[in-house]
Amino acid sequence: MCNSIDGEVSTNPGSSKCEFCGPGFRSDSTSNSCVKCLKSTYSNGGSDSCMPCNDNEISPNQAKFCTPCDPGTVPTAEGNECRNCPAGTHAPFGSSNCLACNLPGEFSAVKAPFCSKALPGSEPNLQRTESSPCPAGSKSESGLNCTICDGPGEFSPEGASVCSKALPGSRPNQQRTGPQFCPAGTKSESGEECAVCSGGGEYSHEGASSCNTALPGSFVNSLKTDTTFCPPGRYSSGAVITSCENCDGGFISGGGRGYCTICEAGKKSNEFHTECVTCPPGKFSGTASSECSSCEMGKFVGKSGQENCEFCPVNKKSMGDFNEVSGVGVGVGVGVGVGVGVGVGVGVGVGDEAREKPLQTN
Repeated sequence: MCNSIDGEVSTNPGSSKCEFCGPGFRSDSTSNSCVKCLKSTYSNGGSDSCMPCNDNEISPNQAKFCTPCDPGTVPTAEGNECRNCPAGTHAPFGSSNCLACNLPGEFSAVKAPFCSKALPGSEPNLQRTESSPCPAGSKSESGLNCTICDGPGEFSPEGASVCSKALPGSRPNQQRTGPQFCPAGTKSESGEECAVCSGGGEYSHEGASSCNTALPGSFVNSLKTDTTFCPPGRYSSGAVITSCENCDGGFISGGGRGYCTICEAGKKSNEFHTECVTCPPGKFSGTASSECSSCEMGKFVGKSGQENCEFCPVNKKSMGDFNEVSGVGVGVGVGVGVGVGVGVGVGVGVGDEAREKPLQTN
C-alpha cells in the first residue's frame, strides 16, 4: 500500500504499485495524485506537503528550492519574484522589506542595499533619494543639513562644508555667496562691513583695509576716493577735506605745498600768490608784504628791491616817484659902496650853488 506521507500515491486504490512525487511536487491523498507546489513554496520530493520559503526568498510554481532576493530587493506579495526597493529606502541581504533611510544625512538610490551618507557640503533632499550640494551662502559640515552663513563677514560658494571669511578690504555680498571689494572712499579692517572714511583728510581706493590721509599740499575730493595737489597760490596741511586754503598776503606757493613761503623784504606777493615780485625804485616793502609802499616826503629809494627809504641829503628834496632828488640854493647879498649909490642884490639859483642877481634901483 502506498504511503502519501512519504510522497507516494497510487492511481489505482489498493494497488501495491506506487508513484513517487518528486521535487516541486507533493502527494495528495485526496486526489491520490502528485500536485505542483505553489508560488513561494518548494518541495525536495517525497513529501505530502510543500514547504514555505523564508521571508526574503521567492519561488515559482513547481519549485524545487527557494531563491533569496539580492540586496536592495525584496520578495513581492506573491512571493514568486523580487522587486527593487525604491529610492529613499534600502534592503540589506536577508531583508524581506525595504527600510526607510531616515537617519540624519541618509539617502539612497533605487535598489540600494544600504543607505548612503551625504558628504560635507551637501544634504539629502526631502525625498531622501539623493544628496544635493548646499546652495551658495550656506554650509554643511557633516552632510546632515545646510545652515546659512550668517556670522560676521561669512560667505560660501555652492557645496561648502564651512563658511569662508571675507578678507580685510572686502565684505560678503548681500546673498552671502562671495566677497566683494569695499568701494573707494570706504574701508573694512576685519572683512565684515565697509565703513566710510569720515575723518578729516581721509580717503581710500577700492579694496582698502584702512583709510589713507591726504599729504600736505593736497586735498581729498568730495567722494573721498582720491587726492589732488593744491594749485599754485594755495596750500593744505593735510587735514582739509575738500579744498585748499589761499596763501595770505605776502606769502606764495608753487602748488602741491603744505605751507606758503614768505616774501622777503623788498618784494611783494603777486595777485595770485604764486611768486614774489621785486618792488621798483621809489617803492619799498618789509617782510611778508602784499604791496610795495611809496616813500614819505623827504625820502627816496633809488634802487629796486629795497626794504626802507633813505632821507634826502641836505639841500635836496625828493622828486617824481621819490626815486631821485634835486638841489635847491638861495643866496642873499648885501653890498655897500662908496660913491655913486647903494645896491642890494638878491640871488636865486637852482643847482648845487646859488647865483646872485642884483636888484635894480632908481
